[in-house]
Amino acid sequence: MSDGRVQYSASGTVNGSGSYRLTLAASFGAGSRDGRHRFGIRISHLYPVTQAEVVDYDNLAANSEGSAVNAAGTMLIGAE
Repeated sequence: MSDGRVQYSASGTVNGSGSYRLTLAASFGAGSRDGRHRFGIRISHLYPVTQAEVVDYDNLAANSEGSAVNAAGTMLIGAE
């Protein structure tokens, strides 16, 4: 974590195929321009024919902070 910001990147497959990339980014209070907590995610994969990156989902480009504003709520990752 640096200046209230953190970023995590990973790569892998889905059901044993594909070449996917994941980036999670967050900023906490003082780490963002307006003092609000922010969270962003970007998921992409490589197109097998050209090896070009194809973006499947991206809210990191939602604003200049690089993530969407988290007004309120909870995020659950995994199974209960």
